Formats: sequence, C-alpha cells, structure tokens
Amino acid sequence: MNLKMNLPALVVVFPFFSAMMMVAIGIFNRKVVPYIFQITATITAYFAFSLLIEVYTNGPIRYYFGNWIPPVGIEYYVDYLNILFVTIIASIFFVMSFYFPLSVRKEIPESKSYIFYSVTTLFASGLLGITITGDMFNIYVFTEISSITAYALIAIGGNRRSYRSSFNYLILGTIGASFIVLGIGYLYMATGTLNLLDMQERLQHVYNSKITISAAAIIIVGLSLKMALFPLHSWLPGAYAHSPSTISAFMSATSTKVMAYLLIRFVYTIFTPNFATKIIPITDIVMYISLIAIIAGSFLALGQKDLKYMFAYSSVGQIGYIVFGAMLINANGLIGSIYHFLSHAIVKGGLFLVAGIIFYNFTNTKIEITNGLFKKMPFTSIGFLIFALSMIGIPATSGFISKWYLVMGAIETGNWIGVTVILLSSLLTAIYFWRVVDRIFFKAPDDDVKFNEPISMILPTYILAGCSIYFGLFPHQLVNYAQKAVLLLMETIK
Repeated sequence: MNLKMNLPALVVVFPFFSAMMMVAIGIFNRKVVPYIFQITATITAYFAFSLLIEVYTNGPIRYYFGNWIPPVGIEYYVDYLNILFVTIIASIFFVMSFYFPLSVRKEIPESKSYIFYSVTTLFASGLLGITITGDMFNIYVFTEISSITAYALIAIGGNRRSYRSSFNYLILGTIGASFIVLGIGYLYMATGTLNLLDMQERLQHVYNSKITISAAAIIIVGLSLKMALFPLHSWLPGAYAHSPSTISAFMSATSTKVMAYLLIRFVYTIFTPNFATKIIPITDIVMYISLIAIIAGSFLALGQKDLKYMFAYSSVGQIGYIVFGAMLINANGLIGSIYHFLSHAIVKGGLFLVAGIIFYNFTNTKIEITNGLFKKMPFTSIGFLIFALSMIGIPATSGFISKWYLVMGAIETGNWIGVTVILLSSLLTAIYFWRVVDRIFFKAPDDDVKFNEPISMILPTYILAGCSIYFGLFPHQLVNYAQKAVLLLMETIK
C-alpha cells in the first residue's frame, strides 16, 4: 500500500480500527490499552502532519474510495482549510493522550477504563471524518459517530449529574442531527448529488428554489444547535462541567469548533456567499446572533462559582467569535475566524487541563478552593495565568492575534457594533478571569499542604501554553497559510 497516496483515508480509518482493537485487547489486558491509545494518537498526528505538508506543497487532494469517481463514489476532499483543522484536532489528540492515564485512573472506574479509551479514540475519528470528507451523507454519518460517542463519554463518570447532562445533550444533539440530515435530504432532492463540489456547481442553478432555501435554513439551525451557538447552548455547560476532566478538555478544544468549521464549509463551499448574502440574508442573521452570543457567554461566565462552568460559558462566547469572523465575508474576518479556531482549541483545552489537575488534587473545581493556589501548585497556577491572558487577548498570545484580525475584518466592513462587542467582551473576560487570578496569586492559602503536580499532566498543559505564546509571537507563517485557505474559499464570490 502506498502510504502517501492513502493518507486522507488513513488519518480517519487508523484511529477508527484502533478503537475496535482497544476493546478486543482490553478484555484480556486493560493495562496495555493506555499505551495503545498513546501510540494511536501519535501515529494519527503523524498522518495529519504528513498530509498537511503534502497539501501545502502540492495543493488540494481529491481522494476517491475504490477509485469510484464522484458523484457515484465517495470522495475525501483535502484543501488548505480542512487539513489545517484536521492537523489541529490530531495534534490536540496527541498532546492530551499523555495527560489521560493519571486522570483516567482518578475519575474512571478501572472496569470501564479500556472502554473509555476506545470510545475517546472513536470520538476523535468521527471529528476527523467530519472535517476531511467531501461527501454530504458522510458528514452526517461522522457527525453521528462523534455525537453518540460524546454522549457515552459524558455519562461514563457514573454520577447523576453526568447522566442528566448526557441525556440533555442526547436530546438536543439528536434534534440538531435531525435538522442536518433533513437539510441534506432537501439538497439531494434539489441537485441529485451528495458530493460537495458537485453540489456547489449544481446548486447555482436552483438558488431561488424553495427546497434550496429551506435546506439552508434547516441546516443552519442544526449546526447552531451542534456548535452551541447562543441561545441554542443549553446542553454545553453541563456536558463540559460534568464529564471527566480529559473529555472536558478534548471536547472543548475540538467538537463545537468542528461544527463551526462545517458552517464555514456550508456557507463558502456548498451554498457560496453569493447565495448566503443575496438570496437569503444568512450571513447577516447569523452574524448578529454571534454578537449576542459573545456578550451573553461573557456575562454568563461572570456569575459562575465553578471553574468548569466558567470555562464552559466562556466557550459559548468564543464560538461567537469564530462565527462572527466567518460571517463578515471578507479576508481579514475569515483569517481571524480560522486563527481563533486554533487559539481557542489550544487555550480552552489548556484551561480544562488545568481544571483537571485541580480536580486530581481537590476532587472538585470550585473557584473558592483556589485561594493561594500558587503556593501549593505553582506550575498549574502559571499555566492558568498564561491561558487567561490569551483568553483576554493580551499581546504576545494567540488570542490577541485572532481578535486583531476579527477587529480588522469588522472595521473593513464598517461593522462598528462588532468592534464594540469584541472590546466589551474582552473587558468582561478580564473581569471574570481576574477574580480567579486574584485568588490564586494574591490570597492567602487556607492551609500549608503542598499538592501533587504530576509531570505527565503538567507537560501537556505547558505544551499548549507554549503554543499559545508561540502563535502570539510568531503568527506570520500561520497567517500566510490561512490566507491561502481564504483565497480558495473566496473564489466563489462573484
């Protein structure tokens, strides 16, 4: 088998079959499964980086399964945009895989641990599949794989709140998936194809069709539910707060962002901005909803007494940033959206890793227990500070770069409301993170007990913190790459 030629399939298929293997091996030997999990994450990241280099060097790849050419066969379409997202997901999976073992031993019953690793790998495979596939029905299939595994991972903690959160996500996630598959059905009725590129070409002749307009509206609602865009966010806080620490971190870094990627793909590749701005005002409607989400998420985070809940409500606002940039329909806004995808994946994943280390020692994540935490857990505290600064958008962090491009995009379109909202949200973010920073660094500890900061948990946290600083200090290479992705997406604008 030619490894290089089959990279688009391997990056999804390899973790999928590894998940099956973990169950088979775990029945007889649970102790070896964490190592298989880490090896799987490492090889998946290698495949993703190899594919990124290939696309960057030679341009987009069209991979046909079984050599059946679309629209008859299934295609994986790898361009500058989705391979960047694939690489981010695989990299987060790789880095966090070394954090998992100690946290899993603390929070997951030993009898379920091998199942937990398997389902987590299947979840990652589903996210990668959503991002890389060029087939509409495959998008739905992989969405269901990632969703069903997410429901299981939230509930696996085994307490009443995790069961309730999982069930809530199950109900709302199923409604969202139903909207998406119904919209896909309508698009198939209008075009007779499920291939993304083929559908884009055929849809241009039926833009004014009621079926096409209905499909667009239905799919946008379904994706908004899946990405927890305010006010359709009610499943997210419980899902993040009551799932195991590792899953809170991995889900917050990837799952809702993948749904935001799908929104970008639908608006720019399938419907194209010509439809989304001229036929029905999708971009205007969703853009103003995203601005409400940015403010609402910030205000909701202000009143939380638990770190995980604070981070979760903050994510509602951060999704708003990504969607806002994409809906501006200009290069700077879209670059800001893509950069914020990376920044938020790094920073929010890192914050939940910090919460996981705190839970490892305290068995809860209440904000009140962080008094004097710097004296007890200095490395964890400094990691939290770096991530908090990036969330606010302080210069020399990745959060500053993404917000800079979002503001530039808003100014370019004369959207001063957007500029005001971004600045106000950054101020609110500074307020709710400062109250925790104040406790950690300036309050006296309740006792003199020193706590454990395991290297296997601290190292992945600091890798993400280092990435936030690196992409804040040296953004040019990634910005240049994002510009290539944006140029390809903007080609559909006439």
